[in-house]
Amino acid sequence: LDLGHQIDVFPCTLDLERLAGRLNGRRPDVVFNLVESLAGTDSLQCVVPLLVESRGLRMTGSSAAAILNSGRKGFAKQLLCAAGLATPPW
Repeated sequence: LDLGHQIDVFPCTLDLERLAGRLNGRRPDVVFNLVESLAGTDSLQCVVPLLVESRGLRMTGSSAAAILNSGRKGFAKQLLCAAGLATPPW
């Protein structure tokens, strides 16, 4: 089904300058973030959303802050407890 949208696929590597240049040049209406890891580690998955957010672009999925906080389980538990939400014991 063609709804008239142009789709560009940008491979993501640690060459963030190249990705930033492509995003700046294209200025997409929305970025579908499918990045789950960079350079073989999921600990860097917040880097692409952070880059997209820094460009003022809309993006699907969680924000860089949400990805970073949820990936740090102990910290996420502390945030939940501080908000008064019950969590299972350690």
